[in-house]
Amino acid sequence: MLLVQIVCVATVIGYFNFPPAYDFLVAASDFKDRTGLVFVLGSGFIAGGLLPEIAKILVGRIPKFDRGWLSLTAYTACVYMALAALVFYMFKFQVVLFGDSGDLVSVAKKVIFDQFIFSPFVSIPLGVGLFKWRQANFKLSGWKQVITKAGYKENVFPALVMCWSYWGPIVCGMYWLPERIQFVVSAFCQAAWSLLFVFMVESKKPDLAPPE
Repeated sequence: MLLVQIVCVATVIGYFNFPPAYDFLVAASDFKDRTGLVFVLGSGFIAGGLLPEIAKILVGRIPKFDRGWLSLTAYTACVYMALAALVFYMFKFQVVLFGDSGDLVSVAKKVIFDQFIFSPFVSIPLGVGLFKWRQANFKLSGWKQVITKAGYKENVFPALVMCWSYWGPIVCGMYWLPERIQFVVSAFCQAAWSLLFVFMVESKKPDLAPPE
């Protein structure tokens, strides 16, 4: 987590002070703008569906490639694709609310909105709820583990604490960047977060993935 946070800070500094880093981020953002939702959904698919399975194989946790594995992997990828789109439009909504400048006040507003409104009330409950819903065989009762006070405390809040620990320092640096650059940096951090998740969560409880 610390390594990814350091890389994120270095990326922000590089954007403003190191021309090759600036050129790379601009080129990546141009590609994102040209491809639109294909880039957004593709980044979610890679981060949530592909990289965690590669990481499991690399550390010796080779899955059994059966229908159950395919179903869970496909569902996880779809969840992360949906969340990637949600984050993408959240960035654009913040521009409407707070503008696209990188001054201290605007950055502070975006960090507060991201970490204390969007994460605890939208992205983390939705992400955890989607996995709990699947655990409950897609019955509405699965959402009780998220929307009730006890369910939120037991299932959502631990994921939220991990989200704050990981994403808090990252967004403090990321929001200095223009909005069109933010999702590119966020996609990289999301991919790293998916890899970290393999080691952070008990193997018997994979459905507690704390997505962003």
